[in-house]
Amino acid sequence: YDLRLKILKYKNQLRENLLPDDVIELIAKRVKSNIRELEAAFNNIVTYCTMAHIEPNLSNTERFLSEQLCTQN
Repeated sequence: YDLRLKILKYKNQLRENLLPDDVIELIAKRVKSNIRELEAAFNNIVTYCTMAHIEPNLSNTERFLSEQLCTQN
């Protein structure tokens, strides 16, 4: 978890802190498989929120991750 969190915080910093810390923590907790999927989840959430013109918050992130993780299994 700690390494996933550090990776996501670094990516978020590079992207000018697009996601709040609680969203970053949720992604780190939910996506455990590998770094590619972790980075994909980060990028997909940023894109999803930007394209849908919605706030990247816990509710929207949870909904997005639930949909994405269900379709991957």
